[in-house]
Amino acid sequence: MNKRFLPALLVCLTLGAAYAQRPWQVETALAQGDFYSHSDFRAPMIRPIRSMDFCISRPTDGTRRWQQLHHYPDMGLRFRVRDMGNTAVYGQVFSLVPYLRFYPWKKEKWGVQVSHGTGLCYISKIFSEKKNPSNRLISSHLNAASFLSAGIYYQPARQWNVAATLEFSHESNGNFKIGNRGFNIWAAGLAVRRTWGGPVKRIPPTVFDTPFKRWLFSVEISGGLHDYHAYNGELLVTPEATVAVLRQHNERFRSYAGLGYCAFPFPLTDRAAFVIIGEEVLLGNLSVRYSLGTYLTDTGSRLRPIEKVGISYYPFKSRTTGSAPAIARGMYFGTYLKAHGSVAAHIEFTVGNVF
Repeated sequence: MNKRFLPALLVCLTLGAAYAQRPWQVETALAQGDFYSHSDFRAPMIRPIRSMDFCISRPTDGTRRWQQLHHYPDMGLRFRVRDMGNTAVYGQVFSLVPYLRFYPWKKEKWGVQVSHGTGLCYISKIFSEKKNPSNRLISSHLNAASFLSAGIYYQPARQWNVAATLEFSHESNGNFKIGNRGFNIWAAGLAVRRTWGGPVKRIPPTVFDTPFKRWLFSVEISGGLHDYHAYNGELLVTPEATVAVLRQHNERFRSYAGLGYCAFPFPLTDRAAFVIIGEEVLLGNLSVRYSLGTYLTDTGSRLRPIEKVGISYYPFKSRTTGSAPAIARGMYFGTYLKAHGSVAAHIEFTVGNVF
C-alpha cells in the first residue's frame, strides 16, 4: 500500500469506529388525520389524510450543556410522504424535516416524548385559476414544513420502541406568494423504532451554585415579507418593533411579555399596537420561541389573534465561567412564521438584544 494513504486510512478507521460505538435509530410511522382550520376554503375530502414516515436519529450524549439540561434528547431527520385526501386538488406532500425529540418523563419501560421540527416540503398540487381553482390553501410547490407532536412510548426491549403520538403540523410558504393559507393538520399515529449499537455513555450535568439573573428585558426590530394581490404580486414589507420583559426560570426556559407596534403595507398609514406573551426554549446558542398575542386597536378586520413560532440565534452567548452558568443573552438574529388565527401572515426576519 502506498504510505501516503496510510494516515488517511487510520483517520477513517478511527472515525468509523467512533461512529459505530454511538447508537443510532431507524423509525417508521403511519398516521391519519384531518384539517383543523380553513373549513370555509377547503375542497371536499374523498378520504382521510394519511402519511408514512421514515426517520433516522441518534441520542445525544451530553457533550453540549443544553443536551444535559434537556435530559439528552434525540436528534433526527424525518422524510415524510403524505396523501392529502383529495389528490386531484391537493396532491401529495413530500417533506424533509430535522427534529429534536425530548423525554420530559421517563420510567424503566414507559415514558412521554415530545418532538419538534422545521424543514422544507414539496407539494405536488397548487392553486391555479384555470387548472386548479379549488385549491385555495397552497400557492407554491416549495414550502416550509413544521410539526409538534407528543406521545407515550413503550420499550418492550432495549432495541425496540413503540409510540402512540398526536401531532399538529403546518405547511405553507409564509405568504411569499398570494393564495397561501397553508395546510394545518392534526394526526394520530403509531411509530416503531429500532436501535443499533450499545448504550450511550452520557456526560453527567454540571451543577452551578451561583444564581443567575432572573429578570431581563429585550428590544426587537422585525420585517415581515409577504405578497399581496392588490399590489400586483409585489413583495412588501411589514415593519415591526417590540419591547419585552423576560423571566428566566432556569437555563432551559424563560417566559416573556411584550408590547409591539407594526405598520401594515396597504397602506403604511394603517398601523396597530399589540401585546404578546410567549415561551423561549434555550438550546445553547439557539432558541425556539412560541408566542401568542392580540392587536389592541381595530384596524379594519385586523383585530385578530397573533401566533408566532420561530428560531433565534445568539452569536455572543455568555460563556460558562467558574461557578456561573452560560445563558443566551446579548444580540440575536431570528426568523419566525407569523399567523393570524392559524392563517399564515408572513415570514419575519428579526434582530434584537436581550439585556
